[in-house]
Amino acid sequence: MRFNQVAGPLRYKRTVLSARDGNGRLLGGIIIQSYWRETYIELLWLSAHARRSGVGAKQGYRRFGTLSGSPRGERRHFYVKKLR
Repeated sequence: MRFNQVAGPLRYKRTVLSARDGNGRLLGGIIIQSYWRETYIELLWLSAHARRSGVGAKQGYRRFGTLSGSPRGERRHFYVKKLR
């Protein structure tokens, strides 16, 4: 396929990480997908305890969309950051 020749090898990788406090209590987690030359945050989750504490701060990301009702009664936000 011409498309795959231009994009190069897929090199798919999925990474799941969690953040815990000094007592081992779960603060949050992230699922990262990488393929071709791009990386995507599939999911970022923070416990109510960790929110507004600086864990998971946006660090220059810009919100470009919001999806309501996923999960029910909640919202998902979509962010982008151009890297050099």
